[in-house]
Amino acid sequence: MGRKKSLRFDRRYVDSILRGEKVTTIRRTTRLKPGDVVDLVAGEEVFGEALVKDVRKVSLSGLTDEEARRDGFESKEGLVKALKRYYGRRVLEDDQLWMIEFQLLEGSDKNFEGERG
Repeated sequence: MGRKKSLRFDRRYVDSILRGEKVTTIRRTTRLKPGDVVDLVAGEEVFGEALVKDVRKVSLSGLTDEEARRDGFESKEGLVKALKRYYGRRVLEDDQLWMIEFQLLEGSDKNFEGERG
């Protein structure tokens, strides 16, 4: 049996994930597939567990405001800005990215010491 898969997040996103406001994440690469159960990790600490509901190809230019809201941002512009800040010049408008939709599972740590504010 292999190691359990994980999704890593910056601590600033923990609260919005635990509140159910952030239910997707966009990555340059992924090995996840629908049905995977993954640990949610911030720093070196597991703060929850989630079921991967969907994995699909996207591009920055094709993102919508609704998709940005599901990723915890107010608009497409905010999401694109965060992705460019994280990936820098390595991500372009038409690059293939992966949108991972996940569902937080029962028992996830509502008291995790993520970044507040």
